[in-house]
Amino acid sequence: MLDFQTEIQAYKEALPDLLTEHDGQFVVIHGSKVDATTFDTYDQALEWAYTQYAGDRFFVKQVEVQAHATHFMRGFAE
Repeated sequence: MLDFQTEIQAYKEALPDLLTEHDGQFVVIHGSKVDATTFDTYDQALEWAYTQYAGDRFFVKQVEVQAHATHFMRGFAE
């Protein structure tokens, strides 16, 4: 399982500035850098990221005040 803590931290730090002009759009995070290019759809961001960072790790995230759950887990013992 990949650990995206660096990318998540970079997104959180950039979020206040991103929200002022890019709320609802998508950004690509590469390491600790949030790329300046923004996209209207996830697919556009993903396609662009594959061309820019082919073979390298990146993270695509929607700019939003409250994040939606995207991963679900089950099977935890009570």
